[in-house]
Amino acid sequence: MNKVERGKRVLECLARQDNVIFCTDPSERAIAKQHLSRMPEIFPDYIAQLDAVYLYRQSEQTSPDWKRCDGMNTLKSNTAEGRLFRAIGLSVEALHDSPEYFKSVFIHELAHIAVQEHGEKFNQTVSDLRHTYQKQTGEPLTLEGMEI
Repeated sequence: MNKVERGKRVLECLARQDNVIFCTDPSERAIAKQHLSRMPEIFPDYIAQLDAVYLYRQSEQTSPDWKRCDGMNTLKSNTAEGRLFRAIGLSVEALHDSPEYFKSVFIHELAHIAVQEHGEKFNQTVSDLRHTYQKQTGEPLTLEGMEI
């Protein structure tokens, strides 16, 4: 099974098991792709572990977690293939906040690939990824004058 087929399968699983409602608006997807376009070149080892990246609207979700989170990192087991699937979901609300915020949410979710739980090690991983991004792009990631 190729990467596109795996991605579709994990999205089907998320829709079925977690009742995720995906955002399929082509213009919003195009904006998200543009904002994230350099991520594979900057973080190839992390991106290689992803099966899917998708958008969702918080207001359309049934789960309280999905309604309040700007990003989700999901790990699903597929016993038929004997492997785990990993997906990152990003909210349309984060997309419309600012490009910097959207990228920051994505980097936060990428950090969960290395460290699942929030804590000191996780925060250091986010910081390391953020600095790598800034070094590679020359773009600081800031929110309302505060560096994250």
